[in-house]
Amino acid sequence: MTRAPRRVGSGTVLNRDRTEFDGYFVLMPDNNASERWFVPGDPNTTDDDVYMAEGALPADAEQMDYHAIYARFAVEDAAKFFFEASDTAAFNAHMDAVEQTEGYGQIDARLQKICDEANKNEDIEVYAIGFEAPQAGLDAMKGCASSIGYYFDVDGKGISKAFDSIAGQIAMLRLTQ
Repeated sequence: MTRAPRRVGSGTVLNRDRTEFDGYFVLMPDNNASERWFVPGDPNTTDDDVYMAEGALPADAEQMDYHAIYARFAVEDAAKFFFEASDTAAFNAHMDAVEQTEGYGQIDARLQKICDEANKNEDIEVYAIGFEAPQAGLDAMKGCASSIGYYFDVDGKGISKAFDSIAGQIAMLRLTQ
C-alpha cells in the first residue's frame, strides 16, 4: 500500500477531481504494467475507482505497511475501501477475519483449553470476572479461574469491588513471594 502525500496533485494523474478519498495506491503485482496500481475512490461506489500504469505513481508517494493502514482503518473498512473492487481474494480474507465463523460452544471450548494450559503452570494465577454475562459465559469464566476465590460474578458497580479484591490478592501474592 502506498500513500501519496496530500500535496501531490494526483487529480491530474487520475484524470478526475481530487476527493477526500484520493491518495491511496494499491500495488497489484499480478496485473499487467498498464494497470499496476489500483486507486480506490469513494468507498461507497466503484464508479471512480481507477487503475494506473506502473510508471504513473507520483514520485513522492510513501510506502505504508499494514501496521500504518490498520492504525488508520478498521479491518472491515480497509477490506471495503482497498480490496472490494480490486482483489476478491484479499477482500474475502479481510472480511473472514472480522466475521464470527464459530458458535459460542466452540469459542468456550477454546477458552477452556487456554485456561487449562495456563492453570497447569504454577507461576500463573488466572482471575476471571463474569460481568453481566449470560449463564454460559459465566460458566466459561468460572471454569477458567485458578480457584473459586479467583472468580467474580458481578454486575453494575460490583465490578469495582471485584477489581479491588483482585488487586488486594495480587498484592498479597507479591508479599508472600
